Amino acid sequence: MEFDRKFFSSINYQTLLNISEQAADQLSIENHEYRSFCIDRFDKRLALLVKHFAEQKGTGIPEAEHSGWEHVCKEITLIQQQHGGVILALFHFGLHRSILVDLACNGIPVVSPIAGKAYWDFYQQKHIAPAEFANCFNLIEVNNPSVGKQLVKQMRKGQIVTIYVDGNMGPDGVHVSEGGVEVCFFGKKIHVKEGISRLASTFKMPVLPLFSLAKPNSENCYQIIAGEVLPTNSDVMQGLYSQLEGHITQRPQEWEYITCCHRWMQQHIGTFSSDMYESYKNTGLQLNRQNARLVEQGDDVLLFNLQRQTAVKLPTWSGELKHLLSNGCTANDVQQWLELDDENQLKVRLINELISKELVTALM
Repeated sequence: MEFDRKFFSSINYQTLLNISEQAADQLSIENHEYRSFCIDRFDKRLALLVKHFAEQKGTGIPEAEHSGWEHVCKEITLIQQQHGGVILALFHFGLHRSILVDLACNGIPVVSPIAGKAYWDFYQQKHIAPAEFANCFNLIEVNNPSVGKQLVKQMRKGQIVTIYVDGNMGPDGVHVSEGGVEVCFFGKKIHVKEGISRLASTFKMPVLPLFSLAKPNSENCYQIIAGEVLPTNSDVMQGLYSQLEGHITQRPQEWEYITCCHRWMQQHIGTFSSDMYESYKNTGLQLNRQNARLVEQGDDVLLFNLQRQTAVKLPTWSGELKHLLSNGCTANDVQQWLELDDENQLKVRLINELISKELVTALM
């Protein structure tokens, strides 16, 4: 699991930031370490909250972890008064796990769809905290089939809503197949969830992005920053991803969803274009290292196209092709591989396919 996390982080850093494999591998290590740091810090904070509420015997509100809330809370309140509600857009960036707790520390009640372990972590606080803190949490479990209806019901009452924006798939690897929209992200077209945009349009509510950012020259002190307010008549999703892109550019290791922002489509070689041409008798082959990366996962050999965000799985009959591509090969090497068995025509078509997908380069 950790290998997959680091591997896909590296692949996506190369794709989005247009950096070398070595630089991307280093960023993926930093990203892995930063994520562990954030989870550990949040778990410690939850433990301190339990201790705090126990010692205060149901009274006393703890301080927020982020600075900057005074200004942000004023902006939230003003927008809510002007529009009858507001949608707070959150991202898997920085100390994002602490934002909901901080909102409660500041007495801002919100409705929040929450997934997995976090749902129960927050409910643990809800049942031991004083009312003025606990009543700020109106949690909806994401896996609940009625999550949409519950969210709409609360928004009709004018409740403030927090929704995580980023991700064309969740950490469980589920793709967005319906109801998504294309946005431009680091110059790439990606397919993302658009639920927050549809809610904003339906209820005529603006969207206010919130970002958890490390203070300059400080790795342990964080501030909450409100982004540019997005009105309902704007391209909400593009606006949100453009603002996220700006922060990722500054601190790429702090975006947790670099691991699963890709939309790999694993295409099994088997159907080819009908226009076959002469085999590569007089050419060598090499991996197109600017666009491609060769990876073995178990018994599978995958060729990832970093620019198109697609992957090809080499068929088992391709044999030693992975070694030829890894090391580069001469025309003689290619010819020997083609004549090794009875799959000559399929191999020619496979080479044509890999070249057309810009994964392999023919050396004339």
